[in-house]
Amino acid sequence: MREEIVGFISELQEEQKQSEQEVKLFIQDNELASSEAFRVPWKNIDSIKLDTKRIKEERPELYDDYGKVSHPRRFEVKAA
Repeated sequence: MREEIVGFISELQEEQKQSEQEVKLFIQDNELASSEAFRVPWKNIDSIKLDTKRIKEERPELYDDYGKVSHPRRFEVKAA
């Protein structure tokens, strides 16, 4: 039963990706497409991220002072 659900979800996600790709091809360089049912903005978003690898190499003391250890848990369900 679970395998069927996972397979169905995968199929739907693939269809979603295909639909989104078609819309992106339609929008091209524009930032907005709309219809009676949907409004689809597709804008560039600027973001700044720290290059932690470079900081660790060039300023290890800074990395050590501000680095933070995290302990996430990963939940997975695998077939036996």
